[in-house]
Amino acid sequence: MHMSNVAHNAHRCNMVVNTIFYTLPSTWACYFINGDATGLEREELRAIRSIERELLMTGYNACAVDAGDDVEFVKHHDACHVYPYAAECVKIYFQEA
Repeated sequence: MHMSNVAHNAHRCNMVVNTIFYTLPSTWACYFINGDATGLEREELRAIRSIERELLMTGYNACAVDAGDDVEFVKHHDACHVYPYAAECVKIYFQEA
């Protein structure tokens, strides 16, 4: 998990939106953004649900607001404690609840 602050100017009001990103398997992005679990294995869904609980416990929405474009094959990603497999990963961004 990596934290960042994103300044956003909406309707002449300055807002700071706190976001974090997790480096996660790229095949999970569709689930986190659109809720689409098509093609995901049962083990992946268990890992995703664990990450969702982790997000909610730390005060972040489990529905992602964005995913990065850069795909990178990594051995150790932010879900390796619940899904210990190397994977092609992207940064998936979540907004503070």
